[in-house]
Amino acid sequence: PFILEHTPMPTAQRTLRAPNAVWFAPVKAQLETGGQATFRLTGRSMRPFLEHERDHVVVASARGRQIKRGDVVLAQLGDDVYVLHRVWRIEGDNMVLRGDGNPYITEQCRRGDIVAVAVGFLRGPQRKPCALTSRAWRLHSALWPASPLGRRILLRLHRMLVLPWFPIVGHGRVEGV
Repeated sequence: PFILEHTPMPTAQRTLRAPNAVWFAPVKAQLETGGQATFRLTGRSMRPFLEHERDHVVVASARGRQIKRGDVVLAQLGDDVYVLHRVWRIEGDNMVLRGDGNPYITEQCRRGDIVAVAVGFLRGPQRKPCALTSRAWRLHSALWPASPLGRRILLRLHRMLVLPWFPIVGHGRVEGV
């Protein structure tokens, strides 16, 4: 599979950045040929299960796939705006997306805006594979609360109880509370 890395420069302070339109062009080209693409995640909207600049996602083209509630998709919301979020609700051709770490914020798109569907994740610095068919991922998907209040409470507990004891380690940095 095609692997696109967003790799920091040798000094921990410098990171290569590019506009999303430039960044995702090779990803979209690879997907159009029927291949898969892997890239490192940025952002904290899928926390606590997927972490900023630590985890990677493996995506495949959404073309011809039946997208259903709970799928993690890569959607293009504008010329330079891409999000990797879970499908929260489907209303005909319209989809409502929400990141696991977002108690309230949602995005709306049309079915045609879905560029790719996540088929797996590589978690942690060791890139441990996590299949979406695994028992752990299915359990997380089923049990993660849909209610904003439930998400808010669990995210607060994650920040207060988990991160101080098990900080996120990714690409030379340690991120805590």
